[in-house]
Amino acid sequence: MSQINDLPECFLCRSQDLELVMNAENGPMVLCDECGYSSLMSNKHLTLPTVFTIAS
Repeated sequence: MSQINDLPECFLCRSQDLELVMNAENGPMVLCDECGYSSLMSNKHLTLPTVFTIAS
């Protein structure tokens, strides 16, 4: 039986280990921790647990 997966995943490798990053030119983006692919953030990525890392 097939299962509906509503968690966001990487477009290339289908990993669910994603990171939200901020790009100066494109705005918020999603970066895959497995393969390094990045894409523009969409509404489906808003369900990701968010951890803020502030560099000093």
